[in-house]
Amino acid sequence: MPLSRAGRGSGALLFALSVACAVAYGWSGAGSPRLSIWVLVKGATVTSLALAAALAWRRPGAPLLTAALACHAAGDVLLEVAPRIAGLVAFLIGHLILVELFRRSRLRWPAVRGGAKLALGLLAVFLGTLGPTLAAAAPADLRLPVALYVAALGAMAALAQVTRFGPPVAAGALLFVASDALLGATWFGLLASATVARLVWPLYVTAQLAIAWGVLRSRPAVP
Repeated sequence: MPLSRAGRGSGALLFALSVACAVAYGWSGAGSPRLSIWVLVKGATVTSLALAAALAWRRPGAPLLTAALACHAAGDVLLEVAPRIAGLVAFLIGHLILVELFRRSRLRWPAVRGGAKLALGLLAVFLGTLGPTLAAAAPADLRLPVALYVAALGAMAALAQVTRFGPPVAAGALLFVASDALLGATWFGLLASATVARLVWPLYVTAQLAIAWGVLRSRPAVP
């Protein structure tokens, strides 16, 4: 069902708010002390996208997108104020919701183009290496959660390559993988470059914007 003009305008404002919060946090808030105002700004980045999806509730895929974005927004905050496992679980749930969303809109294999098939092959190789590497480097109590998380991330990214939602969602999922790979490598001492680590936030935000925009602009046949 098409959005009203007011609904479209509100959605656009929420996307703009998300970008503004992302820039503000990336510029001034990253690395700030826990429980500072910047934690709220960080959380508002993806929360704004969740609200935009909620405004489009009757569009195909919007309810599941809203739920996934809400989980990811919670994960952003939990990573700052709670044990790391709490944030991982929130993101894991969000990815599983996206898996269901993309599964419902997947293309039949004969309709999948060569570029998507290549992306699937590269994803399998990359995540097949990344998962064991991060799990081995993680503290003992996080090894299983990290392995489960990488599996959910991989399923989400793979299904995004074969969904009817199109290139923005496919690209956004790959950016999500890149962001999480850098974050995990930073967390567990596999990456010492502060300059490279600074790419995590912009890659992550671009991924969320691309996925949200791609789903909300499309109208695939989703129950």
